[in-house]
Formats: sequence, structure tokens, C-alpha cells
Amino acid sequence: MPFGEREDELWGVLKPVFRPRVFGDPNLAYAKHLFDQTGSFRSGGGSVATRADSRAVLARVVRRAPEVLAKVTGRKKGAEHLGAHLAYIGRHGEIAVETRDGEVIADKGELEQLAQEWSEPLTWRERATVSAVAMVFSMPEGTDAETVRQAAREAAARMLGDNHDYLMALHTDTPRPHVHLTVQAEGLDGRRFDPRREDLFKFREAFAEALRSRGVECEATPRWTRGQGRAGTSMALAQMREKIRRGVSRQPTE
Repeated sequence: MPFGEREDELWGVLKPVFRPRVFGDPNLAYAKHLFDQTGSFRSGGGSVATRADSRAVLARVVRRAPEVLAKVTGRKKGAEHLGAHLAYIGRHGEIAVETRDGEVIADKGELEQLAQEWSEPLTWRERATVSAVAMVFSMPEGTDAETVRQAAREAAARMLGDNHDYLMALHTDTPRPHVHLTVQAEGLDGRRFDPRREDLFKFREAFAEALRSRGVECEATPRWTRGQGRAGTSMALAQMREKIRRGVSRQPTE
């Protein structure tokens, strides 16, 4: 029998088998984890929350309360890289940089010395090692900047404790008040600070709780609960576009 007459039968034998994957509604899954306190994103940084607290979270989501932002903006390797970052967040001496203990550093030389101190214990490693992790805590336009600073400090103290040294600087040069938090990667006990997705979620929750305790209504929920399937523009791309806008660079960004 000619091949053409059996083509349908041959295709029926050789065609790939497709097994569709069935996904549940992520919002329903989040609500279930919130009420049952299960899953990677259980609230309260590991503490048990009541169902009343869970209902309050869902109510804020329905009211579209402003979402807090807490994210890692980079990892600094070596004293030179870290020193340049500290000079940036301090605006080369124009903005005061606060230590973990609340002391204010306005001298660029002191920041360079700190960059050396945080990087020296890592010089024995064969490869370039992260000296510090840079983070940003931000709130929408109109939020009181001092409240954002206090909430970011409380969140850092709660999540980092005394094991990791850190520096922070408040920036108000954009519509969104934000705090730059730079955390020493090497802890006193030798553990490395390397925040993952679940860790960032807990940072956001701690930041949101600190803001709410100061009278600022806000929430920290996963992106898909707000109908956002994709993350926003990366920090590197945003900085590159800003350089092009100011004429510093002409590198294409498409």
C-alpha cells in the first residue's frame, strides 16, 4: 500500500504525546497558605499568625493598599567595588550614612576604611568573593521619608540581628522615598548573607509591619496576587537607561 494512503495511521503512531499541566489559581493557593500558615511564604517571618491577622491581610489586598518594595540591587565584590557603592549611597559625602548602632558617617574616608575592613577577611579566597549585599527599601510617592527610614531600620534589626554589620542611607531625591541598606556578607559566626526569594519576602513583611505600626497602611504580597505576572525593569537596565538619558553612555538597551 502506498505510503500516502497510510500517512494518517503513521502519524497516529509517531505523534508526540502531550500531557497538559494543570495549574491551580495562585491567589487561592496564597489565601490557603495564609490561613493555614503553610508553604514557603507563611507570614510573620516564621511566627504563627491568627486567622484575624490573615483576614486583615486579605482585606488590605482587596483595598489595594500600597505595596512595599524590598529587593537586592547588587552584590559588591572587593574593597574597591564596595567603596564605590558606599560613595554612591552617601552621594560622596552629601548624605549621611548610618551604622547598625545609629552612628552617622559623613566622611568619605571612614566609608573607604569600612569597605577595606569588610573585604580584608575574604582576601584568602581564591576567587573574588562578595563583601556586601546591597538592598533597597522603598515606598510610593507621598509616604513620609522619616517613617520609611525608621521602618527600614526596624526591619533590618529584626531580620539581621547582631550577626551582620550594615549601613543605611535615606534618599529623597526621587518621588519614592527609599533607603539603601548595605549588609556585610560575612557574619560574626561565619555564615554568609545571601538572601533568596523567601528571605526577601520576609524582609518585605518585616518592612510592612514596621510601617503599619507607624500608621502607614501597606502590604507585602506576592506579585501574582496583584495580577502582575512579570517583574519590573531590572536595576541594571534602569541605570543604563538613566545614563543614556543624561548623555553619559550611548549603549543600546533594546
